[in-house]
Amino acid sequence: MRGLILVCLSALLASCYAKKESRIEYVGRLQRDLFQDYDSEIIPLADSLDGETGLNVSVGLNMVYMDMTAEGHLDMNLWLKTSWIDERLAWDPKEYHDIDSIRVPAHNIWIPDLEVYNNLGYGSEYINDVLKSRSTNTVIMSNGLVIYVPAAKLTVPCNDKEFADWPWGEYDCSIKLGSWTYSGYLINLQKCEDKNYITNESVEEGISPVFFTENSFQEESLNSDFYPCCQEPYPALHYKFKVQRGFQIGADGKQENPSPVPAYKPAKN
Repeated sequence: MRGLILVCLSALLASCYAKKESRIEYVGRLQRDLFQDYDSEIIPLADSLDGETGLNVSVGLNMVYMDMTAEGHLDMNLWLKTSWIDERLAWDPKEYHDIDSIRVPAHNIWIPDLEVYNNLGYGSEYINDVLKSRSTNTVIMSNGLVIYVPAAKLTVPCNDKEFADWPWGEYDCSIKLGSWTYSGYLINLQKCEDKNYITNESVEEGISPVFFTENSFQEESLNSDFYPCCQEPYPALHYKFKVQRGFQIGADGKQENPSPVPAYKPAKN
């Protein structure tokens, strides 16, 4: 009996002093479990009955800063806002100390091959190259939701019909982006938060020299293109908007636009 008591006491003491699993250990265990058989080259699309239901990929742009060059090119600093569900990356938080999200480099997982079709800028900071490098972290939620918001630069041409009014005129510009290779049967492109316009969240008024005017984003931005080679649709976001310079900094200091058009204000729901 005494021996049995000693064994029980030893077991109790061992359990009391047993090392708890640290956050480094259980996050590492989670990542090993998620990526053991993961293939980042395969789109996370489950079989569909009709073969025409693609993976829902939400896409949007958030403008941080805009300026226009003397050549009529619009330079923009922005965030690309994307999200989708990858069921292979879902887990039960209860099995991993209730952790409900992790940060993972984008090059470790499948990422949609988005491109800005009319981008003129190339280099490590420009959007198409940023997307190819996949160097930004993603946030992955326990339900498999992947949130990918890389920051990048972008340069697009603008309509020069009205450039006689330079530098204070109102100019037509557009940005068109979509998947480079996936059709609508594989990627179902969606507007982020169902917004038909480029947002400018977290941007103080008057910081950007160029702004969207009230005549912007009048057309539906999400459309599909069809090509002679193929019967499947190729969806793309095509933002059409007008911009105007609010001010410029010259040798004489800051010059304000003498005839500004009201800025674009999205309709309130």
